[in-house]
Amino acid sequence: MRILAIFVLLASFMVTARADNIPVYDLNQGSVVSTFSTLGVVNYSFSFTGPGGASLNGFIQLPSLCLTEGSGGTSCNASASFGVGFDTPGGATGHVNGVSGLVVYGQLVNVTAAPFTFPDGASLSSFTISFPVSFSGTFSVCNIGVEVTCPGPGIEPFALYNVNGTGTAILTFSGFNINNTTIWKLTSGTYTINSAPEPTSMLLLGTGAVAVIGRFIRRRKS
Repeated sequence: MRILAIFVLLASFMVTARADNIPVYDLNQGSVVSTFSTLGVVNYSFSFTGPGGASLNGFIQLPSLCLTEGSGGTSCNASASFGVGFDTPGGATGHVNGVSGLVVYGQLVNVTAAPFTFPDGASLSSFTISFPVSFSGTFSVCNIGVEVTCPGPGIEPFALYNVNGTGTAILTFSGFNINNTTIWKLTSGTYTINSAPEPTSMLLLGTGAVAVIGRFIRRRKS
């Protein structure tokens, strides 16, 4: 019974993260590029990679008044959320694992940053700011062509992509003066997630459990 219990314990560590066999990928490298689209709207192009050849890229437009028309001396938060679902206008779409077919992203991956303050000075025409950011969340991936949220009623994602880590954002703004107030508009931005080593804790745990089983069997034979 003890041997059986140990083998059951070892098997439990080898089960995938989803009981319904939806593959799960961890993405720990990549970046998001942001550009001005129109007043109140920012373009975001994102690309992430991970172990085992996993990759994901996509595009979304999100509202942001302060990044497109921020006044000098005011505060702005450059955080963003990607993957709002296909039934929401402007939902994120893209490609996964190098496949050419377009897919739709649901759930959320968040890029979180602390607010910053726009400089206020008539002599400034541009400025660049750098600050730390964190990435967290999951993209659920569904085939495009269904007008429902991914996931949704009767619609299961065919893969899940976790994006977690910390990184740095670098944003550049151009400014112009109106009535002695500087107005700032985003010209370019990059949010980069720092690469992280592949986790080895599961491997170490598995080899340790095998060693325990081996010692137990030898002890029983002796």
